[in-house]
Amino acid sequence: MLLASWSRDMEKMRRCICEHTQLFLQNFESHQLLGPFRAVCNPQHSFCPEAFKGRFGAQVRVKPMLGDFVVQTRIPALWLAGPMTSEEMQELWETLKTGDILSTSQRPAQNSPGKMGPRLKGGEITRR
Repeated sequence: MLLASWSRDMEKMRRCICEHTQLFLQNFESHQLLGPFRAVCNPQHSFCPEAFKGRFGAQVRVKPMLGDFVVQTRIPALWLAGPMTSEEMQELWETLKTGDILSTSQRPAQNSPGKMGPRLKGGEITRR
């Protein structure tokens, strides 16, 4: 999976994102937040030049932190993107806990207990 931003954001991304950094995808048009992801490499310019119709050259490869699952939730329109303090991250996680758990798997879901996704338990997102 690939997350991206404007090319002008590359320097900030290189300063703030390293392998294992927690990341979230923010859709500024729909006010949706999707995540958590973790970076699997450092940001680079145009890993995949044709991605996003070439509009977003600052790119980083990621994978979901919850295995084949991510959480999607609605956020306030004025939520700011970029590096966050630990208090801001805690607020983000609290918001994320109100969301829906989605599968990122391209294969059909199976009904075996080993294939079940994360769940909300006592206000925490846990893996089954």
